[in-house]
Amino acid sequence: QTKTISAKRAKIRKMASPQDRATLNFFFSSIPLSDFPSLKHDLAIVNSDDTLKDVVQLLRTRNVLSCPVRNADVADDKPWTERYAGLVDMVGIALYLMDHTSGRESHAIHEHQQLATTKVIEVSETARWSAFVPLEPTHTLYDAMLVMGKYCIHRIPLVADGKIVNLITQSAVIAELAKHSDQFAVVGKKTLQELGMAEASPVWSVKLDDTVRDGMKLIASHHINAVPVLGVNGAVVGNLSARDLRTTIVDPKYFHLINKRVSEFLSEVSVLDHEEMSPAITCRAHDTLEKIIQQLAATRIHRVYLCDASNRPLRVVSLSDILQQFATPTEGYFEDPRFAQVAHRQ
Repeated sequence: QTKTISAKRAKIRKMASPQDRATLNFFFSSIPLSDFPSLKHDLAIVNSDDTLKDVVQLLRTRNVLSCPVRNADVADDKPWTERYAGLVDMVGIALYLMDHTSGRESHAIHEHQQLATTKVIEVSETARWSAFVPLEPTHTLYDAMLVMGKYCIHRIPLVADGKIVNLITQSAVIAELAKHSDQFAVVGKKTLQELGMAEASPVWSVKLDDTVRDGMKLIASHHINAVPVLGVNGAVVGNLSARDLRTTIVDPKYFHLINKRVSEFLSEVSVLDHEEMSPAITCRAHDTLEKIIQQLAATRIHRVYLCDASNRPLRVVSLSDILQQFATPTEGYFEDPRFAQVAHRQ
């Protein structure tokens, strides 16, 4: 995979002159992360010895998907990399607990007994768990793009004066790119075909007759965030995402759908709850990168499916794929000690 990413970046470098690349890096470096929108509420933080029940309740109350996990056994004067164990994700907890329930219970999984007896740190190796890679408000969009693109990290904590002051998301970075699309026309005006992003690659998918549980197991086993739903002749008719799992798991009125067919799930879950089901999730090889970025920013989805003329999926184009197309790391950039734990988890 690393060789593939390097080959793609090499192609971009051939298409953009050294001066163009330097201009892009300079522009991205001119936007400090302090300019990003602040959190609407105080950041949710949990301790490593909190129970999953505590964590789920906090995430549900705040209506957020993820939060940092504070190492309860580490003193406040220790480095950030020691004080925080990572970021726990509601989706990771749901995937972990899905293996401990049949889906035939009448209550939602947030009421499951195991939540009250399992510490959050106990699921760090089995649930999805993002490394804690902090940046500071003086770091820039350039830094966020490099870190997210290389490590496929969806959220970066901003730390200042001994506190976490913000959480920068991939969606926020894409929104910033969309706002300044005129600044990267040297890459943005290129089509996916021209950028080498139209080559077919395996796409894990589900059919309308598959169960929701089957789809979620596929998402978990392949460490992906969504799968396309295929209809007649293998055409994309929808999207089943890890976010949908959160809706199914935590809402009692939808929990029974976990063992139902995907077609039943899509018909029963409202458009409001199933927020990632959108006809804008497909694209073609002749679409420009700028167009894709504008689509992702407008819909706040994290991926689009590149399809052929019959709307059959050829590959997934993710936010991480897009971020890899822009900022070019300086020599030795990723030798910073803050990235050591990320490499360990790869």
